Amino acid sequence: MTDAQQCAGAIACAFDRFHAQFRAVTRRAAQRFAERDWHGMQRDAVERLDIREQVVRSAVAEIRELLGQRVQDKCIWQEIKSAYVPLVVDRLDRELAETFFNSVTRRIFTTVGVDPVIEFLDHPAS
Repeated sequence: MTDAQQCAGAIACAFDRFHAQFRAVTRRAAQRFAERDWHGMQRDAVERLDIREQVVRSAVAEIRELLGQRVQDKCIWQEIKSAYVPLVVDRLDRELAETFFNSVTRRIFTTVGVDPVIEFLDHPAS
Protein backbone atom coordinates (compact mmCIF):
# COMPACT_ATOMS: atom_id res chain seq x y z
CA MET A 1 0.00 0.00 0.00
CA THR A 2 1.38 3.41 -0.93
CA ASP A 3 1.70 6.31 1.48
CA ALA A 4 -1.09 8.09 -0.41
CA GLN A 5 -3.41 5.10 -0.02
CA GLN A 6 -2.55 4.84 3.68
CA CYS A 7 -3.29 8.51 4.21
CA ALA A 8 -6.52 8.36 2.22
CA GLY A 9 -7.60 5.35 4.26
CA ALA A 10 -6.72 7.12 7.51
CA ILE A 11 -8.81 10.15 6.54
CA ALA A 12 -11.73 7.94 5.47
CA CYS A 13 -11.55 6.04 8.78
CA ALA A 14 -11.43 9.32 10.68
CA PHE A 15 -14.53 10.50 8.82
CA ASP A 16 -16.30 7.24 9.74
CA ARG A 17 -15.32 7.80 13.40
CA PHE A 18 -16.66 11.35 13.26
CA HIS A 19 -19.89 10.21 11.65
CA ALA A 20 -20.45 7.38 14.17
CA GLN A 21 -19.77 9.62 17.17
CA PHE A 22 -22.00 12.37 15.76
CA ARG A 23 -24.86 9.90 15.22
CA ALA A 24 -24.47 8.51 18.75
CA VAL A 25 -24.92 11.97 20.24
CA THR A 26 -27.77 12.80 17.86
CA ARG A 27 -29.65 9.60 18.79
CA ARG A 28 -30.05 11.02 22.29
CA ALA A 29 -32.01 14.01 20.97
CA ALA A 30 -35.47 12.39 20.96
CA GLN A 31 -35.14 11.16 24.53
CA ARG A 32 -33.71 14.49 25.70
CA PHE A 33 -36.65 16.28 24.05
CA ALA A 34 -39.24 13.89 25.51
CA GLU A 35 -37.73 14.35 28.97
CA ARG A 36 -37.46 18.12 28.47
CA ASP A 37 -33.77 17.88 29.29
CA TRP A 38 -32.86 21.27 27.83
CA HIS A 39 -29.45 21.36 29.50
CA GLY A 40 -28.68 17.93 28.10
CA MET A 41 -29.70 19.10 24.65
CA GLN A 42 -27.35 22.08 24.97
CA ARG A 43 -24.49 19.83 26.09
CA ASP A 44 -25.16 17.54 23.13
CA ALA A 45 -25.07 20.49 20.72
CA VAL A 46 -21.67 21.51 22.06
CA GLU A 47 -20.46 17.91 21.98
CA ARG A 48 -21.46 17.53 18.33
CA LEU A 49 -19.35 20.57 17.44
CA ASP A 50 -16.43 19.30 19.51
CA ILE A 51 -16.49 15.87 17.89
CA ARG A 52 -15.53 17.25 14.47
CA GLU A 53 -12.72 19.33 15.94
CA GLN A 54 -11.30 16.42 17.90
CA VAL A 55 -11.49 13.93 15.03
CA VAL A 56 -9.98 16.35 12.50
CA ARG A 57 -7.15 17.12 14.93
CA SER A 58 -6.55 13.40 15.40
CA ALA A 59 -6.55 12.78 11.63
CA VAL A 60 -4.06 15.62 11.08
CA ALA A 61 -1.75 14.15 13.73
CA GLU A 62 -1.95 10.72 12.08
CA ILE A 63 -1.22 12.17 8.63
CA ARG A 64 1.72 14.17 9.99
CA GLU A 65 3.11 10.98 11.49
CA LEU A 66 2.62 8.99 8.27
CA LEU A 67 4.14 11.62 5.98
CA GLY A 68 6.75 13.25 8.21
CA GLN A 69 8.60 15.98 6.34
CA ARG A 70 6.51 15.37 3.21
CA VAL A 71 3.33 16.49 4.95
CA GLN A 72 3.12 19.71 2.90
CA ASP A 73 4.16 18.16 -0.40
CA LYS A 74 1.30 18.99 -2.77
CA CYS A 75 2.29 16.20 -5.15
CA ILE A 76 1.59 13.55 -2.52
CA TRP A 77 -1.62 15.34 -1.58
CA GLN A 78 -2.79 15.07 -5.18
CA GLU A 79 -2.20 11.33 -4.87
CA ILE A 80 -3.99 11.21 -1.50
CA LYS A 81 -6.97 13.04 -2.98
CA SER A 82 -7.06 10.60 -5.92
CA ALA A 83 -6.83 7.62 -3.56
CA TYR A 84 -9.64 9.05 -1.40
CA VAL A 85 -12.13 9.31 -4.28
CA PRO A 86 -12.85 5.56 -4.64
CA LEU A 87 -13.26 5.32 -0.86
CA VAL A 88 -16.12 7.83 -0.80
CA VAL A 89 -17.55 8.05 -4.33
CA ASP A 90 -20.49 5.71 -3.66
CA ARG A 91 -21.40 7.12 -0.25
CA LEU A 92 -24.65 8.98 0.21
CA ASP A 93 -22.72 11.46 2.33
CA ARG A 94 -19.90 11.83 -0.18
CA GLU A 95 -19.96 15.61 -0.05
CA LEU A 96 -19.58 15.54 3.74
CA ALA A 97 -16.69 13.07 3.39
CA GLU A 98 -15.04 15.40 0.87
CA THR A 99 -15.59 18.39 3.15
CA PHE A 100 -13.97 16.43 5.97
CA PHE A 101 -10.98 15.74 3.70
CA ASN A 102 -10.77 19.47 2.96
CA SER A 103 -10.79 20.19 6.70
CA VAL A 104 -7.71 18.01 7.07
CA THR A 105 -5.88 19.68 4.18
CA ARG A 106 -6.74 23.14 5.46
CA ARG A 107 -5.25 22.34 8.84
CA ILE A 108 -2.06 21.13 7.24
CA PHE A 109 -1.69 23.85 4.61
CA THR A 110 -3.60 26.70 6.33
CA THR A 111 -5.19 27.33 2.93
CA VAL A 112 -6.75 30.69 2.20
CA GLY A 113 -9.33 30.40 -0.55
CA VAL A 114 -9.59 27.09 -2.35
CA ASP A 115 -6.78 24.98 -3.76
CA PRO A 116 -8.43 22.66 -6.31
CA VAL A 117 -5.22 20.65 -6.64
CA ILE A 118 -5.55 19.25 -3.12
CA GLU A 119 -9.15 20.03 -2.18
CA PHE A 120 -12.55 18.91 -3.39
CA LEU A 121 -14.80 21.51 -5.00
CA ASP A 122 -18.56 21.75 -5.18
CA HIS A 123 -20.14 19.28 -7.59
CA PRO A 124 -22.72 20.57 -10.04
CA ALA A 125 -26.22 19.20 -9.55
CA SER A 126 -26.95 16.25 -11.81
